[in-house]
Amino acid sequence: MAGALSAALPELRQELALHRGPRLRDGQPSWTLHDPVRNQFFQLDWLSFEILAHWTLGSAEQIATAIADHTTLQAEAEDVTALLGFLQHHELVHQPGAHQAAAMARRAGASRPGALHWLLHNYLFFRVPLLRPDAMLGWLQRQLGFVFG
Repeated sequence: MAGALSAALPELRQELALHRGPRLRDGQPSWTLHDPVRNQFFQLDWLSFEILAHWTLGSAEQIATAIADHTTLQAEAEDVTALLGFLQHHELVHQPGAHQAAAMARRAGASRPGALHWLLHNYLFFRVPLLRPDAMLGWLQRQLGFVFG
């Protein structure tokens, strides 16, 4: 497990935006991470924000040490790897290679609804015409065309 913790962290996606959020119930500050590509928002607590603020240090141990030195938080390398798992799951980091393409294809296939799901959500939207006024309007146009000519 120590080898996994000392591995270099992947780079965060460039288009992500971080905004200050409301205070959480326990009083700690929060931030909102915005993914503009998929228009998704993620609420981050103080520890997660600090981890992202020190992300460029490159390793989980260095980030945990920097957070412990500069804040009152007691971060551990496992906290960094947990946030890394969250970021990878939500595709917020660069993961080049065929592995990422296969994972994205698997997620796209899993998000497609099946026929039963479609039927459940669309059964109310079958069109049943109650009135077909075309024949009557055509007859009226022929009979009263001289009024509008």
